[in-house]
Amino acid sequence: MSKKPWRAGKDLASVVENMEIGTGQRGDGKDAFVTQRQLAELKLARMNSAGGGGKVSLAPGLRGGIFPEPLPPESPTKPEGLQVTGGFGYVLLEWVMPRYNGHSMAEIWRGTEDNLSDAVLVGTTPGQVYSDSVNPGWKGFYWIRFVNSAGVSGPYNSPDGTPAETQIDVQAVIDQIHDEAAKSPIVDVLKKEISDSAEATNEHIEKISEDGGKAFQAIWGQKASAAGITAGIGIVAGKDAAGKPVSQVAIASSQLFVFDPNNPGNTAYPFAVSGGKVVIQKALIYDAVVDTLAAQHIVADDVKVGATLTAPYIRSATISNGNFTVDSNGNMNAVNATLNNVTSRGGYFYDLNAYNLNVNRGTLSDVHILNNCQVDGTVRANQIEGDIAKTYVINGSSVYIPPQMFDMNLVCMMGDFNIRLNGVEQGPILSVEIARWQTGSSWNGGSPGHGGGSYVPSYDRMYIKVYRLSAGTAATISGTYSYHGGVMPLPPHVIWMSKA
Repeated sequence: MSKKPWRAGKDLASVVENMEIGTGQRGDGKDAFVTQRQLAELKLARMNSAGGGGKVSLAPGLRGGIFPEPLPPESPTKPEGLQVTGGFGYVLLEWVMPRYNGHSMAEIWRGTEDNLSDAVLVGTTPGQVYSDSVNPGWKGFYWIRFVNSAGVSGPYNSPDGTPAETQIDVQAVIDQIHDEAAKSPIVDVLKKEISDSAEATNEHIEKISEDGGKAFQAIWGQKASAAGITAGIGIVAGKDAAGKPVSQVAIASSQLFVFDPNNPGNTAYPFAVSGGKVVIQKALIYDAVVDTLAAQHIVADDVKVGATLTAPYIRSATISNGNFTVDSNGNMNAVNATLNNVTSRGGYFYDLNAYNLNVNRGTLSDVHILNNCQVDGTVRANQIEGDIAKTYVINGSSVYIPPQMFDMNLVCMMGDFNIRLNGVEQGPILSVEIARWQTGSSWNGGSPGHGGGSYVPSYDRMYIKVYRLSAGTAATISGTYSYHGGVMPLPPHVIWMSKA
């Protein structure tokens, strides 16, 4: 338990010491009184006129400030507009940003079945977009709900889940096609060598019927060969050994071209295959799944990215994601932000909490510095309240002066004696007599009325004396002094402290 700062007692010394503590003249100022004016200046209270007498009273808080008192959080609303888009390894979720007071975040719930009770929480976000990482070819359902700043959860967007699925891995599809082509009977026919080299074309039709129980299978193939280079085309229709329908067309060629027979001179083929690559000059595709896309120009009405969008330059009229928006005029609205090396021109900062603030120039109005402030240059002020030039009245009591940052002058108006710092009498660095007055007289020499002598007046004097208090030195100015084993009060005197 900390020691109480107040001195008990009803004597004058106790009253004076307690008043000095309460007014901040003694101690570190932590126990100084707080006035109604200070509470109003700190915006902790309002000063109201109390009617007659010109007195004022305090009312709780200030009204109509720059920022009103925050409203209590409301119950979260039901989410609206949930949309899901499946990519390969991500599902992108979007919804309408809520407008109730005190919104904190959205919870994203996922399940493999359309059953909310079995769903699990997979993530949260304060925004209106979320990307969920899943496997290619995954199918499942999603639900979302909002949570306010008090931790209260709202209703789900729907008791029914929103279905979502991701695309099958393209490489797996390619591997499946390669496997089916390797097992195709028409491909095997086209791979066989041509036995009749005299003919440029050989037609081969083969019909197979086994025990009459299997479906009819027909194979048609046509091949051409010249100088050991072979090309061919074949068609097969029927069922395989497992009874699965087979309908295939195979082309044996290193290159394939499709052209308009009505315009044979046009070499700009709309479709070609060369070196294992398909070349299409123009294409209309309703639904496509692409694993890796390299494009020079893309024009799209809606582009959704499930994971990462990387670009050296992004140009957009509006950027919006929950608590972060940038409009076409360049106005940014962000609830929370960490900014480094910011250059700002114009505008306003409200409720700014700054650490290690470096300001070259500016205008400050109604500023309250809560702790220490060091000014290395020149301060010009129309009015200063505080201990820039603090006044002490010594009248039998002692005054404590904490260590100062600079050498200080103690300018004293006093009689013909010196101040005592920490119990030691000090010599002034400057002493000027400013007044004297006669307090009486004495006869010097002879007897009064008989000649040979004169009256000698006695005076008291008033001085302005200057003492030096070194920087970083704490001092107690004594109001008493020791005299023949006792304690005697010093005459009253006034001390002004200012920077040397």
